Amino acid sequence: DEFIVFCRLLDTEPYIAVNSGFGDDHSAAQEVEYVNGPPDTPMGRRRAANGHREPYNVKWWGIGNEMYGKWQLGYMNLKHYTQKHNLFAKAMRKVDPSIKLIAVGSVGAWSEGMLKSCAEYMDHISEHFYCERDKESLTEYVSLARNNIRGKVTGHRDYRKRLKSLEGRDIRIAIDEWNYWYGPRHYFLKDALGIAAGLHEMIRNSDIVFMANYAQTVNVIGAIKTTKTAAAFDTTGLVLKLYRNHFGAVPVTVTGNTAPLDVVAAWTSD
Repeated sequence: DEFIVFCRLLDTEPYIAVNSGFGDDHSAAQEVEYVNGPPDTPMGRRRAANGHREPYNVKWWGIGNEMYGKWQLGYMNLKHYTQKHNLFAKAMRKVDPSIKLIAVGSVGAWSEGMLKSCAEYMDHISEHFYCERDKESLTEYVSLARNNIRGKVTGHRDYRKRLKSLEGRDIRIAIDEWNYWYGPRHYFLKDALGIAAGLHEMIRNSDIVFMANYAQTVNVIGAIKTTKTAAAFDTTGLVLKLYRNHFGAVPVTVTGNTAPLDVVAAWTSD
């Protein structure tokens, strides 16, 4: 309840991930019912008792997080996880057929296997990446995010050409974790340039990149840094704020030789 109220205060759309590691399909379906079910359903009654009678009507739901990684609680191999994903999707859609489901992806064998076995049970597929610190030149460093995105996009365009399971389906990419990785420390101007270059690459490929979520928001690898009494944008946060306030929503093709500049353009919706 508090999370959704917070999203409403920020005028942003909730995106909830259910636990597909140690969780089960019944619990996931109950969570959907708590959030979106009418007040006369078992979980809807609980929501109403907590002070929120009307359904929240949350549209976007992720099934799991990075389940390809052995660091995840409940990790399992691809063959078994595809079966579990489909069980979750069926149970969640049975409660609310209108929800949109985002599956766990990682370009390569994992994403390809998910798309082969689970395409019917997803609307989009996630991809994550973090750019680690290294000794690259400034130009190479700024290109890290862009190159990661380009690799994901190239992989998924190839899947669309090869996989019969994708015929007639528009399963796009949700890059719902991406960033440069510094831990709790502050970012630098070169990181801001890298984030801008990453945004540009997603804009150029917005036909297949459906969603992107910078991670994290606050403090550790965050766009905002806080103390007990204050908060301020880090360099990456300033770039995100700049694009949020001044960039349009309808991409426009840019032609001509713009090198060495990285240029994109977009119309506003009006």
